[in-house]
Amino acid sequence: DGKYFGFEQYGVEDGTGFPYSDIFLIDVEKDVWVKGTPIQQLVRRAGTDLEKVREASRLRAEPFLWRLNVGTKGNHVLADPSETAEAAARFVPLTV
Repeated sequence: DGKYFGFEQYGVEDGTGFPYSDIFLIDVEKDVWVKGTPIQQLVRRAGTDLEKVREASRLRAEPFLWRLNVGTKGNHVLADPSETAEAAARFVPLTV
């Protein structure tokens, strides 16, 4: 219904190799984070499977998604798979 907006950012930290997943939920009308969010999952162990970290983050976010009726379908609109700090520091233009 457009009242709430949710998105995930995920990847592997530069330097440490630690995988992370952050799920953000926004109350669109009030322009604030939904209370209890964002959900942030960071595993401080290099080599941990990123998909397992994403799944753990999703499970923590599930009660919010269900309660707020935030759907699971969406479009992947931006990817910046660079693994170097120099590449990550650049601006990635995006128009929606």
